[in-house]
Amino acid sequence: MDYCKIGAFIANLRKEKNLTQKDLADILHVTDRAISKWERGKGCPDISLLDDLSKTLDVSILEILKGERIDKKEQIENNELIYSMSYAEMTFKEKVNNVVNIVSITIAIFISLLLLFYNIRICLFQKQPYYYNLFFAGDENLFTNVEHSINLIRSNQGKYSDDEYKTILSYIDNVKNIDNDKRLFNKNYYTFEDVKYVTSSDYQMEFNNLNITIIDSIYNILEKYNDDINYTGLYYDFSSSTRSLEIFINNFYKYNYVYEDDIYQNNKANYIRELIYHKYNHYYRILTYIVDGGDLSE
Repeated sequence: MDYCKIGAFIANLRKEKNLTQKDLADILHVTDRAISKWERGKGCPDISLLDDLSKTLDVSILEILKGERIDKKEQIENNELIYSMSYAEMTFKEKVNNVVNIVSITIAIFISLLLLFYNIRICLFQKQPYYYNLFFAGDENLFTNVEHSINLIRSNQGKYSDDEYKTILSYIDNVKNIDNDKRLFNKNYYTFEDVKYVTSSDYQMEFNNLNITIIDSIYNILEKYNDDINYTGLYYDFSSSTRSLEIFINNFYKYNYVYEDDIYQNNKANYIRELIYHKYNHYYRILTYIVDGGDLSE
C-alpha cells in the first residue's frame, strides 16, 4: 500500500471539494494534524474512517486504497469480487452453524433416548414383591433347569449365598431321580395327612438306602443354621391340611418376598430345614414354582 500515493489522492479530492484540512477533519471527527499527516504520506486513515471519507470525497473505498480513480468496469468487477467473497464467507458460516445445530440435536436425541431406556429398565427390572396362588396343579416334571433357577433365585431374593443355593437346588435336582414307588412320603396333592417328618440322621440313612447321593455340603448348611433352628417347627400338625398349608405358604411368602433382611430372620433356618428335610411334593412345588416363575402374579 503506497501511503504517499493515497495521501496525494486525498489532498487532490479535498481541494476539488473546496475543503480545508480543518473542514475535512471536522467532518471525520479527527484533528487537522491527522489530515496533514495522511496527505504527506506519513500515515493512512483508520479503517473505521474509510466509509465516511469515501462519501465525503465522493469516491469508492477501493479508489482511496489504490490512491487513484478506477473506471466503472473495473469497479464493478471489484465490487462483484468483494460480494462473492462476502457471500462465500456467509455461506461457509451458515454451513458451519447448520452442522453445529445438527450435531447438537443428534446429541440431545441420543441423551434423551439413553435416559428413556434407563428409566424403562428401572421400571421393568426393579425388585417387585410377588404373590403366588395357594394351590397348584401340574405334572411331576417340575425339577428342571437348575442353573436357570439359581439365576432367578439369586436375582429375586438375595438371602443366601450362591453356594447354598446351588446345594439346595442340586439336592432338589437329585430328588427327581427317585422312582415313584420309592418315595419316602405318601403323596396327596391337597392334604398332608401322611407326611412323615424325620431327623437329620434318619433322613440321611433312608436316602442312603435308596442309593441317592446327597451333596455333603447340605449338612454344612444345616450345621451353619443349627443354633437358630426351632426343632418343634419340624413337627407341625397338618391334620387340618388346608389351613396348615395356607399358614405355611403365607410364612414362606413373607420370608422370601418382602425383601427386608431383618424381618423373619429367626425363621430363616426353619424354612431351609423344612425345604430340605420334607421330601414332599407340595414343598418342592412351592420352591420350584417360585424360582421358575410358575403360578406367580404381581
